[in-house]
Amino acid sequence: MRLLVVSATEREAQSISEWCKPTKSTSKWVKSFHYENAIIDVLVTGAGIVPTTYALGRLLMLYSYDLAINIGLAGSFKKEFLLGSVVNVVEDRFSELGAEDGGNFIPIGDMNLPGYDGFPFEDGMLHPDEPDDVELLKEIPHVKGITVNTVHGNVE
Repeated sequence: MRLLVVSATEREAQSISEWCKPTKSTSKWVKSFHYENAIIDVLVTGAGIVPTTYALGRLLMLYSYDLAINIGLAGSFKKEFLLGSVVNVVEDRFSELGAEDGGNFIPIGDMNLPGYDGFPFEDGMLHPDEPDDVELLKEIPHVKGITVNTVHGNVE
């Protein structure tokens, strides 16, 4: 099995190097590890949607994987998820995608632009494919998420 782990920073993926054996990397952009019968490639992209998309797109043009996992730090508006909780984001929205009109924000879905409900979106949401044969993914709490380029720091 060949796995891809994507993270914005090396620190977010640091634990992989602690419990996996390093192996020869297949690309200058990844660090490769061996764990039991799996090869794990770790791609560190830098923070933000654009560098992640670019790095991931470039790598996936060259290599294929059985499973790709995006790991990293995230926040939650729900108190039930304590620091260090692991979740499976099964719906994701780009909450900042839209336009400003004075002090008002207009979501992309309200702008009559194509793509809001076209591939890969459904009603503005991404619904990642979840492999049926990975039992662990079924045990992790399923959540809805938002992807942002700006960290929210306003209580309102």
